[in-house]
Amino acid sequence: MGAALLPIVATMSSVASAADQNVCAGVSPVSNSNLTRVTVASGMTAGTSDPLFVTAPPGDVDRIFIVLQNGVIRQLPRGAGETAHTVFMDIDARVGSTGDEQGLLGLAFSPKFATDGFFTVNYTRNHGATIISRFRTLDGTPNTNGDPASETILLRIALPSSNHNGGWMSFGPDGFLYIAQGDGGGGGDVHGVCGNGQERAALLGKLLRVDPTGTVGPVPDCGLDAGPYTVPPGNPLADGPGTGNCDEVWAYGLRNPWRNSFDPQNGDLYIGDVGQGCWEEVDWTPGTSTGGENYGWRLFEGRHCYNSLQGCSATSSPAGCTPACSDPAPVGDPIANGTRLPIWDYSSSVGSECTVVGGYVYRGCRMPNFRGKYFYGDYCAGTVLSFQQSGGHRDEPPKLDGPTRGELGLRPDQFRHRRAGRTVHDGPRRPGVHGAPSVAGLRGLGRRRGGSTLAQQGRRLDLGGLAVLQQTSDQRVPGLPRERGGRCVQRGRDLRVRDDEHGPRLARRRRPDEPEPGRDVRVRRLGAKRRRRKDEPRRHTGADAGDRRLPVS
Repeated sequence: MGAALLPIVATMSSVASAADQNVCAGVSPVSNSNLTRVTVASGMTAGTSDPLFVTAPPGDVDRIFIVLQNGVIRQLPRGAGETAHTVFMDIDARVGSTGDEQGLLGLAFSPKFATDGFFTVNYTRNHGATIISRFRTLDGTPNTNGDPASETILLRIALPSSNHNGGWMSFGPDGFLYIAQGDGGGGGDVHGVCGNGQERAALLGKLLRVDPTGTVGPVPDCGLDAGPYTVPPGNPLADGPGTGNCDEVWAYGLRNPWRNSFDPQNGDLYIGDVGQGCWEEVDWTPGTSTGGENYGWRLFEGRHCYNSLQGCSATSSPAGCTPACSDPAPVGDPIANGTRLPIWDYSSSVGSECTVVGGYVYRGCRMPNFRGKYFYGDYCAGTVLSFQQSGGHRDEPPKLDGPTRGELGLRPDQFRHRRAGRTVHDGPRRPGVHGAPSVAGLRGLGRRRGGSTLAQQGRRLDLGGLAVLQQTSDQRVPGLPRERGGRCVQRGRDLRVRDDEHGPRLARRRRPDEPEPGRDVRVRRLGAKRRRRKDEPRRHTGADAGDRRLPVS
């Protein structure tokens, strides 16, 4: 891995862009536009550590930090071998990861980490609640390991189910902490009349904004066991502690915003929100936003009405829920009823795509042809695509970057699917691309899987994992092993990966109380689709349809 390598995306920091961090010195831009993958880290112990996220402190170009689902954070120095990672902090005993979407899910370094040594983590406890905690390094400097004994719990969020936990956190351009929280899980957000997504008095299905230092704004409102955080001035729904809305809410109407990011140049926010079973979406909000966006769930799924009784052909919202949706959606954003529609959505009910993996806007040094492009992945299709936003619109259509899926071996789908095989994952069941190291032109640094994820084989992290995309010549990149024989069971939760002569295959273990696969289980061969029987409905329309799919539900 030479100096020519760079992460496909740059981690959001308190500085505007890679160039502002003075990391582009000595980096010569190249004009080619082909991409290939390069492994950055490998050698994690199979079965005990599932890499979910990669990030780095603001301005730190010398190392990356790898978040493992079981509660361990590892660090890898720049230029070191791909197995030279060491433990930064271990809180395995506190983390509950029995569910596919549980575990240590997020990590955000303080904008002043270089001087204060603070960082925040998002994890699920053994009793199932989401915990947002603040830690510090052993001596308060950035050069020592994290101190497990320094934990200060900021807030606890009760979870009715084990899935839809979100997990992403990041400090925004304003210096406050943004926390993405799922709708509480189950399927179809059947919590209350119109779901947690639309319930402003709940923290679930929201994007939260808090001050973890507890120095700015009034006291907490809805967080259980609330610690020393405060609610920053300007939170749009704040109406005072103990009454009405949850003051911590910055935006609402989300289902499972697994991986998201701020554009490091202008503060624009991109959210990859995993759909129920019909539509996946990428939401965009300008950096000038003052919050209060309603992204639509569970009135909308993508730009389309959601109603579990009507399936993918829904034309109205659930009875008694407002604001009402219409399908097709009217022109405008936000539309007249105040809902902010996604900048991009795509069907997950046809073809091989099933779960969006939110990604990042590239603001690196070496690849000017990609600067300003937003990269994201799809969990089942194994693709990494990009589009560019301009004036709130995207260029048409999103582009598949680099070699084809088979050649790159892209599979943004590895989460807990490795039990019987060799494939490693880089995100929760149907999650998205993740935080990654900062900047471009860094040797051996790469983005983790969240938004842009690649599959990992033999415990190797690829694109979303710990691999980076590297520009190559315009010649065709030699093909990596294709997964011609791979099958992806779209519904079901207990997954494992096994290998055969054709490559890795995903399979779901049938539960004892579950009937033989029938009309509720759709099997897809990569690039193909099972033919629907004449007596079979076009789409499962039960309330739990989305959670029978393979990815992070």
